[in-house]
Amino acid sequence: MVRIFKWLAVITLIFAIMAGILSGYLSTETPKYSFESRDFSWLSAINWWVLGVISAIFIFGFARILECLESITSILKKTEVDTTSQSLGNAGTKLSKLSGYTMSSPSRD
Repeated sequence: MVRIFKWLAVITLIFAIMAGILSGYLSTETPKYSFESRDFSWLSAINWWVLGVISAIFIFGFARILECLESITSILKKTEVDTTSQSLGNAGTKLSKLSGYTMSSPSRD
């Protein structure tokens, strides 16, 4: 799942670069004569590039969060296996043994 989101971030970035180039060429006015050069709209291209980079960063960040969650889950599962396999022995205390116990306050000299 993490790998899919990382690839999705890369594809989003590539798509944004291509869309910026296309938008830069296509969003300008068509020249009156065929020998006139067509300008490149930098504003439109930069808009696509910036939005594409921001989108790719968010998708990659989401993939990183999922990667950390998978790591934490595997550590917790490993810890559960380790704790359930060990025997604790006779570590429990019975409250009946503590029935006459009183705590003494420290002496002040």
